[in-house]
Amino acid sequence: MSSRTWSGVFSPIPGRAPGRPIRASATGTTIAPLREGGYKSAKQVIQRLADVVSKNGCLLLSIPVRGDGSIDDKEERVLDGLAAWFQVNGEAIYGTRPWRRFGEGPTKPPLGVMAEAEAKPFTSEDIRFTSRGGTLYALLLDWPLSDITIRSLGQAEGEVHRLTLLGDLS
Repeated sequence: MSSRTWSGVFSPIPGRAPGRPIRASATGTTIAPLREGGYKSAKQVIQRLADVVSKNGCLLLSIPVRGDGSIDDKEERVLDGLAAWFQVNGEAIYGTRPWRRFGEGPTKPPLGVMAEAEAKPFTSEDIRFTSRGGTLYALLLDWPLSDITIRSLGQAEGEVHRLTLLGDLS
């Protein structure tokens, strides 16, 4: 018996030898308070989502419900914030793949299972990357107060032809 433990979601891949599982990374978070702290904000959930997706992971979002299936006003506000963000920025998440680098920036998420409470706040220098086709998405994990430099683009192959802000109608 193997001492290796596999977790995640498994799906067969045509042409892959049977019995050779692949590992899919699934990370979970909850918006409601646990024993300590308050509700997560939409911003905190989005930051976590961008960090996980940039590393080819999936985020499982837990939204506790009451016995009658309803959610409270605070949870509803968080979900409204997520919906508004996805209206503008969803293309940077849905159907994307990781880029050559997952990201850059000074904030390092804590290692280990159940360590989310130890996480330091992300800054506008924390950037995560996703891609689809010939498009690279740079997700700033906080709103910049001044100009930013995306250092990874200076190290990348190819040229930047155009830079746009998602949702910018100008």
